[in-house]
Amino acid sequence: MRYFRNILLLTLAIISVSIADADGVWKTYTNGNYINDIALHGNDIWCATWGGIVCWNKSGRTYECFTYDHGLPGIAFTAIGIDETNQVWTTRHLSRIYRYDGTVWEEYGDEIPRFNVMATDSNGIVWFGTPFGLFRYDGTTVLSYTTDDGLIDDNVLAMTIDSNNVKWFGTNNGLSRFDGQSWISFTSDNGLAGDKILSIAEDMNGVIWFATSKGVSSYDGNEWKTYTTEDGFPPGGGISHIVVDNDNIKWFGTSFTGLLRYDDTAFTTYSTENSDIPDDYIQDMAVDNEGVLWLSCGSSTYEFDWHGLTRFDGSTWTNYETDGPLCNIVRDVYIDENNIKWFWTNAGISSFDGTSWTRYTDEDYMSVWHNEINVVTDHDNVQWFRSTAGVRSFDGTTWTTSTTLDGLL
Repeated sequence: MRYFRNILLLTLAIISVSIADADGVWKTYTNGNYINDIALHGNDIWCATWGGIVCWNKSGRTYECFTYDHGLPGIAFTAIGIDETNQVWTTRHLSRIYRYDGTVWEEYGDEIPRFNVMATDSNGIVWFGTPFGLFRYDGTTVLSYTTDDGLIDDNVLAMTIDSNNVKWFGTNNGLSRFDGQSWISFTSDNGLAGDKILSIAEDMNGVIWFATSKGVSSYDGNEWKTYTTEDGFPPGGGISHIVVDNDNIKWFGTSFTGLLRYDDTAFTTYSTENSDIPDDYIQDMAVDNEGVLWLSCGSSTYEFDWHGLTRFDGSTWTNYETDGPLCNIVRDVYIDENNIKWFWTNAGISSFDGTSWTRYTDEDYMSVWHNEINVVTDHDNVQWFRSTAGVRSFDGTTWTTSTTLDGLL
């Protein structure tokens, strides 16, 4: 038996399997732990995962998973967004985009390829930033913009639409600004700290901030400002995230130098050398309604030592590992309109209302939240699955889970 278990754990990893139930009806079970993107609409939180599209209903505490069984052509989705008409848009890796109107999923033709980022402007027009240019959809017509039209580079990585409905597009090779009629582009030659732009945010004064691979720049509509070591910006600080809190404080997440705070006067650096932050690599970050910062910290070394969640209220650091989220590998951090904190991990979803934690898994059957990635079938047609929670089997009627408590090594 031990030999069989060892062989089981070495079988080929797969993302999705389909198995027949007792009545001969095929159902698809997928691994939705790896969440690539999220979108919020009312009580629904939509997730683009490697195991399909998943929608959590916060009020009913229920979820629905969309896969092949619902008309989707695959399960590996990389981005998701919701437009002003409540339609859900998603995209697969190396594929086209798909739209859900609340009833059916459909491929949206060949007009728009897969997208990296999506935003809706004040007129309800949806904008898609893709590796192949920019696309605009008004509900009827699709228009595309490339370098031939004024976009500085076709690979759009970041996007924001400011309070004046001006669009800002960050690319691998600079920034483009579009006011609906004319294009203006910027590079490191005329204002930006670096040409690769990873995040864009607008502060309460209407100043636009840009996170680049070589530092931070801001633009107030007239003048550019690039922040260097002379301003207190740490050397070698590549910025991957920008958030602005309710006091107009700018927070910057980095890959090597920790967390930066800027109050329009001075920078403050929080690193493992001068604070209780668990690591200098920021995977994701968000600020809640009280101005408290929530961080997911990975590892700035090659050890890949993840650290769960960290809460910082400006003076006190609080770290939550497995006493809060489902596991220490936290991919995304999100704050909803009710100030509920949502955390996407490699073992499922956790939420925190400020008092208690809720963990979303399903122990009764093979749900989309479990990391079941291997499968073999024995001579009795029983399906055996490897997971991060042990070994599970399904005989067509009953699920059985075996863990170390049952003698599993």
